[in-house]
Amino acid sequence: MHRRRLVRTAPRNHGLFTGFLLFALVPLGLTACRGSNVAESQWSGPTIVAGRAALLDVSCPTPLTCVAIDRNGGSEALKQGRWTAALPVTGAGSSFDDAIVAVSCGAARSCAAAVTNGDVPLYDGTTWSASSVVDRDGHLTGLSCPTSRFCVTVDDAGEVLTYDRTWSAPIDVDDGGDLVSVSCTSPHFCLAVSEDSPATTYRFDGATWSSVAVPNPSTPQGGSEPNVLSWVSCATSKYCVALDDFGEAFIWNGRDWSGAIAFDKDLRDGSDAVSCPSLDFCMIVDDNGIAVALSDGTLGPRTQLDSEAVGLNSVSCATATRCVAVGDKGRVYIFNSRSSQ
Repeated sequence: MHRRRLVRTAPRNHGLFTGFLLFALVPLGLTACRGSNVAESQWSGPTIVAGRAALLDVSCPTPLTCVAIDRNGGSEALKQGRWTAALPVTGAGSSFDDAIVAVSCGAARSCAAAVTNGDVPLYDGTTWSASSVVDRDGHLTGLSCPTSRFCVTVDDAGEVLTYDRTWSAPIDVDDGGDLVSVSCTSPHFCLAVSEDSPATTYRFDGATWSSVAVPNPSTPQGGSEPNVLSWVSCATSKYCVALDDFGEAFIWNGRDWSGAIAFDKDLRDGSDAVSCPSLDFCMIVDDNGIAVALSDGTLGPRTQLDSEAVGLNSVSCATATRCVAVGDKGRVYIFNSRSSQ
């Protein structure tokens, strides 16, 4: 999947894998919202998991299949309508050097996790198995597995590693840079973003990586820090959305980027996430506890899911009608929508 950079202090806070889970959620009817592609929709929750540990990332390859990871080095899954107890991820822990930064599921029984120390353990639906340390040059920061047999992970040394039955050696893509997020739609297309200033983006065509046109994030009014990219999610090779550090989204059309779309002027530095399951639909969440859909380039209503004190850390949408958002204190929210009859 696609992770933000990991902070060393204790902040509030993606053929060989397997894991099938079922959701049975009681709708709590938090907030109804309407958008151009969503006739009837609402969020429900929270459901509390992980012993109230912070949930850092979630991956949902199908509407009924998700795996979440927590700050203590564990994972949570739903099976037969119930959350499992936290399952330790092999090689992961709660310190910076062994923290899990991303989880990605390429199929319903097919997940992997990226650990800062360079390890990428695999999940078979029951247990996590250790892999050898695949990256010794930097700390892993992002992971995307579009299929059960193909993954890409990126690190803070500007390197990319590709899994195609075996892991490649690190490839230097962003010399001296810090890649923070990657999203792949197939073994033939990925887009990675760096927190370099000015912002940089890189495309994979199935054989090589190359730099591409970059969006133009701006420093917020009155701000002193340069604005950089923090997350990317792609539905196709011609539709991706990247987020910057200060509440702006940019749409990639396969050639270049749109202008900035401001979704949250109150966003704190870097704590945002986006998931784009289909062409022209994405869900964005932030650490103020707000969720907002981006549909056909237009923002929908802002939905306050949680308090600013708790916030949201990640979101994953298997389809435009089903999303799962996770945040601190083990909180999970579910988005469902359906067309009007």
